[in-house]
Amino acid sequence: MPRINFLESINDVANNFDAFIVDLWGVIHDGRELYPGVRETLWDLRKKNKEIVFLSNAPRRAWRAEEGLTALGITRDLYDEVITSGEAAFRHLTANPIGKAYYYIGPERDAGLLNDSPYVRVKMPEKADFAIVTGFDEDDSGLDEKMPELEACRKAGLIFICTNPDMEIVRQDGTRALCAGVMAKAYAEMGGEVRYFGKPHQEVYNHCFAILKTKNKDKIAAIGDNLETDIKGANAAEIYSILVTGGVMGQEFGGTEAAKIEAICENHGIYPSAAVGAFR
Repeated sequence: MPRINFLESINDVANNFDAFIVDLWGVIHDGRELYPGVRETLWDLRKKNKEIVFLSNAPRRAWRAEEGLTALGITRDLYDEVITSGEAAFRHLTANPIGKAYYYIGPERDAGLLNDSPYVRVKMPEKADFAIVTGFDEDDSGLDEKMPELEACRKAGLIFICTNPDMEIVRQDGTRALCAGVMAKAYAEMGGEVRYFGKPHQEVYNHCFAILKTKNKDKIAAIGDNLETDIKGANAAEIYSILVTGGVMGQEFGGTEAAKIEAICENHGIYPSAAVGAFR
């Protein structure tokens, strides 16, 4: 089993890298509020002249994620850019057309993902060229309520565009909510074609690498809280990975007990370069 370097804080390795690719949900915030010490940590890294790109599996355009960060007190001077899975999907679909019409599955707050694109939204799957899914309507929504739509899309033979490969998010109060990845998995099990945008798939990392001035991968580290997306993706991109154990898998890890974390990583077959309790 690869050795995991257990850190007291991000500062333990900060001087080893020139750039950081940082997850949002589970590391910076829980969708509603910042985690303790986050702003101070970002400021400390910026004082050390570190590049910071936020990479999120948020199913919305990057500018909307930036607005959300500003509302939480993360000002533009604390990072270089934001890349979201929704932004990657938007760019890909506008550059590589799939027909002209799409069927949308997700909350209305994210329904504008393909605004300013050549596509039009239709109300029936049989009128669409593809389906795009951003997530569930509410935190307590379940897969059953979406199955009729998935079945209609499958009957119409639609390509299923998943703009958030995550399976769930966890808020600081322990509340769990399902993500679009759950629907994508179900659609694939029905025999449908699924195309993913976001971590761990490499297209979003290529966007980050294009933004960063640092081109030496040995000087780039990725920080995230999800083994299956953040760490798996960073490993495939061949960059140093730091697992934040207090995020989406916090209850599973049970804190920062090294032996337990190593056992869970071994069970998943995914190993971070390092682990830290929180982004501090």
